Amino acid sequence: MLIAETLEKLNFEVIIDTNIANRGAFVEVIEKFGDKRENYDIAFIYYAGHGVQIDGENYLLPTKEKFENQNHIRNKALPAQNIMNYLTGMTDKVNIIILDACRDNPFEQNWNRTRSLKGGGLAKMPPPKGSLIAFSTDPGEVAYDGESTNSPYAASLSKHLLEEGLEIRDVFVKVRLEVEKLESGQSPDTRDKLQGELFLKERTFSEEFEKIESLFEKEQYV
Repeated sequence: MLIAETLEKLNFEVIIDTNIANRGAFVEVIEKFGDKRENYDIAFIYYAGHGVQIDGENYLLPTKEKFENQNHIRNKALPAQNIMNYLTGMTDKVNIIILDACRDNPFEQNWNRTRSLKGGGLAKMPPPKGSLIAFSTDPGEVAYDGESTNSPYAASLSKHLLEEGLEIRDVFVKVRLEVEKLESGQSPDTRDKLQGELFLKERTFSEEFEKIESLFEKEQYV
């Protein structure tokens, strides 16, 4: 909910689904999102949950399915690349996808630990032209939920997205540095092929104007 509230403050139209039960429900949400895509210059997708990789392909896990082996993942989970393929197939406008999903595989204990899922984490995903893909930790590593309602990554991302006059790449640099201080071993990763600078919250200089007004009221002129 934190990121949804943040995006609303940035004047995005927000679609929320907090408990996607199965692959079909995933597809429905993506299609609902896609129906509105052409009306906007920027698409922003944030996924928080479990994600795993099989042979270098990332899968997002629905909440109501049981995964007892790799074939279950391939058949019942959603390939993360499908989301980007869907969006870039519709428009060449800016697409931002954030996967706060590199958590421990909750089903790994039931599987053969010599398989490719051992170790958790997601694989690299090259961003298409005009897109940015962000991960809450490095490829192949595990992200942490933290002790509060929101993960350290989500909390930091929310704060810096709302920072005035901060270019989107600088947002993710600040997030990475902050998360690295909070969680030893977790280092967020961002890759982009954006075609220019992107500001989600323009600078208003409101603090500066308030200070100027205060100085005038006190007749503290220079």
